[in-house]
Amino acid sequence: MMSSIPAANTSTKDRAEPVCSRRAALGMLAFGSLQGCNSLRNWQKTDEFAKRSNCPLGNAATADDYVAHLNQNVDRIEGWRAGRVHIRANHIPLTAEIAVQKSQLLRISVTSALGQEVDLGSNEEIFWFWAKRNDPPDLMFVRHEEMAEVQQNMPIPFEPGWLMEALGVAPFDASTMTLNRAGDGRTVALTSSHLSPAGIPIRKVITVDACHGLVLEHGLYDPKGRVVAQGRLKNHFRDQHSGAVLPRQMTLDWPLAQMNMVLNFDKIEVNPGELPQQVWQPPQMPQTRLVNMAEAMRS
Repeated sequence: MMSSIPAANTSTKDRAEPVCSRRAALGMLAFGSLQGCNSLRNWQKTDEFAKRSNCPLGNAATADDYVAHLNQNVDRIEGWRAGRVHIRANHIPLTAEIAVQKSQLLRISVTSALGQEVDLGSNEEIFWFWAKRNDPPDLMFVRHEEMAEVQQNMPIPFEPGWLMEALGVAPFDASTMTLNRAGDGRTVALTSSHLSPAGIPIRKVITVDACHGLVLEHGLYDPKGRVVAQGRLKNHFRDQHSGAVLPRQMTLDWPLAQMNMVLNFDKIEVNPGELPQQVWQPPQMPQTRLVNMAEAMRS
């Protein structure tokens, strides 16, 4: 088993001061402070790729048909990486490197003209997060089996599984989904309900181009119908080597936390082969405290 935590004392007992559980649970809000609150009202459910491609699905297609079509695309993607991602921000030009792979492997590193701003990742054991603009800028982590406990105190229920679906590397379960067609017939909604890891009832809605089977939106809604998380995809393209279809632009939005990211990909490399193991490890940061979020909440 590869090591997931940098070599350092991770016990909260040895720290000089207690860590606020809310801050420890969602340091991602520091990432939100970098982002402009971009309006999504002008988003259109159209895609130029669809105009140039065949129409494999029709009015008779069922939920099973749509899910099978989507999972065929997921099956073509073991993982992908993008070495230069432009992030639309509020007066702050940001770039990012992103790598994602099946089995919960994720790494997002964000930089500005002032240096590294954010490091976020996941491997088979832990999820971690670091933001330079946190005060203090601790490296926070949580083991996957303790994520539900941490989410009890999160301002929003963060679902790593949902994010992996939005990034195109996690399959969908047709047995949980119902199909609803839009009035104009251009899109369908695949809807399912489940409990979040924190035990909150969540409704998941995947909006799909009815004809071409392109995922246009991933949405999570709380019991009051409020958007918990939303991912909107556009400017799709077909990768020549794998045959997979991916978006060139992705908007990730957590409205309740006032956090929004618009990601534009210069180039996406699909199935890049085995990446170095350090890609899936937290960064080594001298003089940076390691905060186990679950332990911090218990203290």
